[in-house]
Amino acid sequence: MKACGCEPATTFESIIWRQGPYDGFYCAEMGDACVGQWLSAPSNTIVIAKRWMDDSHTVKHEMLHAILGRGDHPPIFRRLLLADR
Repeated sequence: MKACGCEPATTFESIIWRQGPYDGFYCAEMGDACVGQWLSAPSNTIVIAKRWMDDSHTVKHEMLHAILGRGDHPPIFRRLLLADR
């Protein structure tokens, strides 16, 4: 992370994982349905829809939000090929 100029806001160990409904769920921040969401401080929780739990892109995308402590998509998401599809 530091090699890319990004400072981690937390550790992998501090992330709390939750499984959401099968196909997805409503994300108030997006105003739409989603399959993964990072819930910021103080919970540092990632919720992934059951159907998407094994999708590495979705899991890594949400993990990057948690590690960076940011809900936006800075350039590192594109560099790691983790921008939204």
